[in-house]
Amino acid sequence: KEGIEQGMYKGWDDPRLGTLQALRRRGFSAKTIKEIIKEIGVKSSDVTIDFNRIIDLNKSFIDSKSDRYYFIEEPIRLEVNFIPEMEIEKPLHPDYPDQVRVYGLKAGTQSFLISKKDVKKLEIGKIARLKHALNFRVIRKDEMQIFGEFTGIQKLENKPLINWILSETNAEIIMDDSTKKHGIIDKEILEEETGNTVQLESFGYCRIDEINKKSITLWFTHK
Repeated sequence: KEGIEQGMYKGWDDPRLGTLQALRRRGFSAKTIKEIIKEIGVKSSDVTIDFNRIIDLNKSFIDSKSDRYYFIEEPIRLEVNFIPEMEIEKPLHPDYPDQVRVYGLKAGTQSFLISKKDVKKLEIGKIARLKHALNFRVIRKDEMQIFGEFTGIQKLENKPLINWILSETNAEIIMDDSTKKHGIIDKEILEEETGNTVQLESFGYCRIDEINKKSITLWFTHK
């Protein structure tokens, strides 16, 4: 309370606090909260709870309900040539392989957005794979853009696996230390509802806090 009154924290739901309000806004489920309260209730007042155990518990409750999306902080454009007319898919959830997002590609050149940090995985002349989608050979790259050519769709072993976004919207993520991360995210997330939890691949679980026409705000839950 003192920290809130002194302005150190923004309120009872400040993500740096361990209050029930903060946990709920971050995306800890009601079932998880009930389990925490139940455990605290049967122990002494100076009880401490392993937060990693709380995370594992929460993950068991929210994972099956959390659709998958890609979040990219520093996007860079990848142009892939010689793509045939085709459809590519992204699974909504690994437990439900029949539920997918389908993207139609026209023959020719297709532009994708990938993470700048993934560029170091790409070597000139070598083949890489866009996750769940297609393979391409790196032809040229610089700090602003990558150029490649389509080589097939079959899954390949021991090749760089790259997350990608085809249609994006702006995203802001409030982290558990109250810092903010900005980037882009799959545009389809705008069809979700406020309060839903999602998993951002290679990033972690988040709760959707606010949805606008061209942007979304999420609160980081945990890895």
